[in-house]
Amino acid sequence: MDFPISGDMCDEDTDGGMAAICILDDVGMLTSWNEASALMLGAAAEVPDEVLEKAVSLGIYETEWGGVRGLVQPLRGRGGELMGYSVELWDMSGKRARESRSRELVSMVSHELRTPLTAIRGALGLMTAGVLGALPEKAHSVAVIAERNSERLVRIVNDILDLEKLEAGKITVECVPVDVDELLRAAVEANAPYGDKFGVRFNVPGAPCGASVQGDFGRLMQVLGNLLSNAAKFSPAGSEVALRARIADETKVRIEVEDHGRGIPEEFRRRVFMRFAQAGGERASVGTGLGLSITQALVEAMGGRIGFETEPGKGTTFYFDLERTK
Repeated sequence: MDFPISGDMCDEDTDGGMAAICILDDVGMLTSWNEASALMLGAAAEVPDEVLEKAVSLGIYETEWGGVRGLVQPLRGRGGELMGYSVELWDMSGKRARESRSRELVSMVSHELRTPLTAIRGALGLMTAGVLGALPEKAHSVAVIAERNSERLVRIVNDILDLEKLEAGKITVECVPVDVDELLRAAVEANAPYGDKFGVRFNVPGAPCGASVQGDFGRLMQVLGNLLSNAAKFSPAGSEVALRARIADETKVRIEVEDHGRGIPEEFRRRVFMRFAQAGGERASVGTGLGLSITQALVEAMGGRIGFETEPGKGTTFYFDLERTK
């Protein structure tokens, strides 16, 4: 995962050891380093060209390569000319090992939970529907709450298992040419009832895109469903969420979901695509906190790239780029 940030890396995302600090010249060659760099010198000396390019474009850039996590910032002279780069590195090997053990445990527990949770949800559904006999009013209210929470638990379990399968490469993505305009119409139609729950309307403004992308139609519907539901949750009632597509260049099509909500807090932006990450707020508990992680994994499985632009008080636009086929 990689994305622009505007602050320091949090200790919770690293192993807490001393950072390796390196200086590269304007062509990316190592010129100086601190003591901690000795263990990570190989990775520091081979910062990928695309990372340096992103840092120049964005002003500061954080990503991972070669088993390390790096924060890269261009160094410029008084005239604005590029003089070199400062690079901070954190060894991620210990964190990766802990994450692997944690994923195995969560996956095992999720598998064990899915069957009994599904049975509980089914039983509660029969009770609230009156199939097993009429319930007293108070008992019915409690059963409805229990049914709603059991459905949320089932969604969490299913999302966890989907994410594990994606990361393990066990979910098949069959990429074929997909008509973008047809995809957007289908996504709005399928997700309109969800928007209605929050008083939010989905629409496709502007002229048709008239292009096709290389992707899996079913998985793209899942991606857009996640992005539209996320936008609806954080949009004020009575507002609209725009779903649009445009030709980014000769090889790419960009699909965007724009809301007019409160925007993403600066301190949360770097964690947007992490598991169970939620920005908080009255409606945050409606989701599982896994939708954007799954969305990112699906987009990348189709050879795409996802990102977002946000402005406090004005809203957020999530976008992803896919290969254009016509």
